[in-house]
This record gives sequence, C-alpha cells and structure tokens, in this order.
Amino acid sequence: MASRIPATETTGGVAKLLARRIAAVLTAWLCLIPAIALAQDDTFLPDAPDTAACTLPTPSEFARIVLVGGGVGATLSNVALAGPDGTTTMATLDIEPGDGGLYLVATTPGSIVWTLTGAVERVHEFILPEGAGVAGLDPARVTFAAPGCIPPPFADSAAPSAQRAKQALSDVLNRPVDHIFAGASIGTVRLPSGTVELPEAQEDRWGHLAAEGQGVAQEGGNFRMIVNGPTHMGAVQPGDAEKLEQQLLNRLQAVYPGGIARLNARDITTAAPAEAYDILPGEAGLLLLLHSGAIVPGPDGQLVITRPIARLPYGFRDGRGRRYLLQIDVPLPPGLPDPAAVILDRFGRCLAGAECN
Repeated sequence: MASRIPATETTGGVAKLLARRIAAVLTAWLCLIPAIALAQDDTFLPDAPDTAACTLPTPSEFARIVLVGGGVGATLSNVALAGPDGTTTMATLDIEPGDGGLYLVATTPGSIVWTLTGAVERVHEFILPEGAGVAGLDPARVTFAAPGCIPPPFADSAAPSAQRAKQALSDVLNRPVDHIFAGASIGTVRLPSGTVELPEAQEDRWGHLAAEGQGVAQEGGNFRMIVNGPTHMGAVQPGDAEKLEQQLLNRLQAVYPGGIARLNARDITTAAPAEAYDILPGEAGLLLLLHSGAIVPGPDGQLVITRPIARLPYGFRDGRGRRYLLQIDVPLPPGLPDPAAVILDRFGRCLAGAECN
C-alpha cells in the first residue's frame, strides 16, 4: 500500500520550493540592477566605434584633444542642414587664447551648426558627424567622420556614457582625451576650459527691435531679420492673433534663448548642401506667417491659410497637433505637414494629415 505524505510536509515542501524560486528571481534581478541603472544614466549610450573602418586625421604631438557632446544648440539656425522639413540649431565654440593647438571632436544627435569664434587659429582639426556643419573655420581643417568612427552623443560629461565615449575616442586616436564637455542645450562654450556663457538674463532676444538688421520681405509683410530674432515692423493685430503670437514668443524664448542665428549658407562647411529656410521651422515659422497675415486664427483654435505659402512650418517642439483651414482658391501648400497636423477645406473635408486615412 502506498504511503501518504502528511499535509504539513507537503505544504512545507511547496513553501521551500517557492522560497528557492523567489530567491533565484531576486538574485537575477539584483544582478540586473547595475546594468539597468547604467542604461538609464542619461539619454545617449555610446557604443565603441568600429576602429577598423576609421581614418581620422592624426593629432599633432602637442595638440590637446577636446571632446564635445551635446543635444541641440540654444539658437535656431536660419540655414537648414537637413532639408526644409528638419530643424537645425546653432551653438558657438569660443576658442580661448593660449599656447598649443586643439584637436576638436564634436558629437551631437541632430543637425547643428558649430560657429567658431576667438582664437580659431589654434584649431588644427575639427571632427564632426556628417549631419553637422561648421562656420568660422577653414574648410581644410574640417573632417566629417564616417558613421561609427566617433562616439554617439552624450548629454552629461560626468555620466558613465561620457566616460565610455572618452575612452572610445582615446582608443581610436591612440591618445588620451585631454578635455571633455557636454550639455543638453548649448549656447556658447569657451574651449578648452569648458566655461559656459549664458544669454543675458534681461535681454528679450525675440521681442525687441534691434537698431541694426536687414529688412526682408516675408509673405507680404516687412520684417527685420536680425541676429536676435524676427520682429514685425508694423502694427500687431489685437485679439486672438495677439494672444497666439505671445504664446509662440514665450515658447521660442524658452526653447531658443539665443534667438535666431543670422548665417550665410555659403559660409558653412557641410557634408551635404546647406540652404536657407523659406519658412522657418516650428513656432518661429508660424510666428512669421501670423505676422504677415498669411495665416490667421480661426474658430475653435484652427488656423486659416489666407493665401499661398511656400510650405507649412515643420518640427514643432510642443508636440501639439494643429488644424489648418484653406480659404477658397488657396492652393494646398507643398510638402507634408507636421505629423500631428491636419489640413481641411472650407467644408471640413480632410486634405492632408493623419486624419485623412
């Protein structure tokens, strides 16, 4: 006759089995925690470059190697490096006087123009990814690195990912990196010290009329396109238009405290052709179209397109969807609208956008 196991022993065995399994799960989880924490230390996690495919210029014996990482520039560029539907920003690298040359390597995730000022003669080489551009430096000293030859971007120079990037670049160059700097939004950085210059606290770079500037005809309105931003030279309409313009100004001041850069596409060294925006991206483009009257506020927060425009602004930073209405006899703007935007005719029929499917 088969023997029976007491209920207390069965329960105890199950409990022990469960305890062992829980312990195993906890042990595995504790082993994963360092890896998870490392993966979350900042936005960008650089992998080691593929050194076998890299042919970067060799630093001179006495040049100091400076690695710059970052997200975007704090100034909106008036020149596009990624086409009219992409957003290009600008940051300034102010080279400090001193002895010895500098070998600069800049790594950023998007389209950015690095404007060099100061003692630029110290810069022997400037290495950057193919989506970026350089102004203020002899093109002979600029090299666009093939994908994988320089580390991916990092936003915090103290984060482990930045230290991995520093080591990866040292391995590629067979030289230690002397200085490292990073910032999520970069205005002006003095190199090689890494000193950051912030915009003047009391200066409204978007709303004030500058004493100097170039008048530009923009969609039937006359504007002053200046280094600190666009300012309408006529009267501002009251009501909804004024309220919307103020909202856009507030947003631009927060995202681009440096205003709009006044750059010449011919002066920028790039891997692909640079071109001036016909319509500035995002909130800046919408602001100019509102000033010109080409777009006016409509009912229920909609925006009415009153006359032909080159294109709709692309790349809004707030992620909000916008609804546009076409007036009678106004053609559909070329190109694609922002992914969240919808264009309707006067009868409410969808002409372009996500709702047209």
